[in-house]
Amino acid sequence: MRVGKKDNSLYINPTPSELEQSPINVVVAGTKERILMLEGSMQEITNKELIDIVAFARESIKQQCTLQYAFAQEVGAPAIDQALLEEQSKNPLEQKIYDLLYKPFYAVARQSIKHKKARAQAFADVQQQLIAQLDEKALEEEATMLDSYIANVKRDVVRDFIINEKQRIDGRKTDEIRPIDINVDYLPSAHGSAVFTRGSTQVLATVTLGSPKDVQYLDGVSVKGEKKYLLHYNFPGFSTGDVKPNRGPGRREIGHGNLAWHAIQRLLPQTPYTIRITADTMSSDGSSSMATVCGGSLALMDAG
Repeated sequence: MRVGKKDNSLYINPTPSELEQSPINVVVAGTKERILMLEGSMQEITNKELIDIVAFARESIKQQCTLQYAFAQEVGAPAIDQALLEEQSKNPLEQKIYDLLYKPFYAVARQSIKHKKARAQAFADVQQQLIAQLDEKALEEEATMLDSYIANVKRDVVRDFIINEKQRIDGRKTDEIRPIDINVDYLPSAHGSAVFTRGSTQVLATVTLGSPKDVQYLDGVSVKGEKKYLLHYNFPGFSTGDVKPNRGPGRREIGHGNLAWHAIQRLLPQTPYTIRITADTMSSDGSSSMATVCGGSLALMDAG
C-alpha cells in the first residue's frame, strides 16, 4: 500500500507526478493481522506522523485483505488453516532438533559475545556436538531441510532472549546502539568523501560533481528522460569475509542502493551539477544501506 500526502491529508496510491511533489512516499506491506514491511522516503517528520502513516495504511490493507478473503470464498478456494500448517511442519526430526538445541543455543546467547563471527562459531560448535547425537539415517533423509530446522531454533532463541532478558545477544540493551565513528574529507582528491562506521559496518562514500552533460540518459520501454543524481552502492565479497569474483551489481546491490537513493535524494538542493555518489561497503555486519545514507549525506556536505 503506497501512501502520499497532500494539503496535510494522507491518501492512498498517489500517481508518480503526485509523488514527486509529496513530502511523503511510503510503501507499507502487511496482512490483516500485522505489518510486514515499511519502505519509502520522507521529508523530516516526527515519530507520531510516521505512526499515523502506518496506522492509516493498515486500515486500507485490512479492507483489501477482507475483500480478497471474500473473493476466495466466492470462487470456492480452500481456506488455509495457519495453525494446522504450523502443526504439520513439526515432524519428529524437527521437534527433536528443536528440543535438543533450544537450551544450549539460549546458553550461547547468554554469553553476550560481541563479535559476529565469534558468536556464529559458538553456535556452530554447540550445533555440531549435539547434532552428532542424532540418528544418521534420519539426518540423511531430511538433509535438505536440516539447515532450515536449525535456523528456526536460532530464530526463536534470539527472539525469546531479547524479550525475556531485555537485551540483544551481543550484550547491548534494547535502546543501545553500536559505537559510531565518522571521518569526513577522508580522500583529499575527491570532491567530497566520508567514512561512516557503525559497529563492524563501514562504508566509504565519495561524491563526484559533473557538468550537466554528464547526466545519465534514460531510454527504456516505459521510461525516458535524464537522471542527474546517481548513487552506486557496492557490496564486494571481502566486506563479509567471503572470497568471490567482483562482477556487476546483483539483485541485492540494486535493491539496497535504491533504498539509499530514495533517502538521500531528499537532501539535494537545486543545482546545475550532475552528482554521483559511490558507496563502497568495506565491512558489513548489517545495515550497510543505512550506513550508505549516513556516509553519502556526509560526503555531500563535504562537497559543499
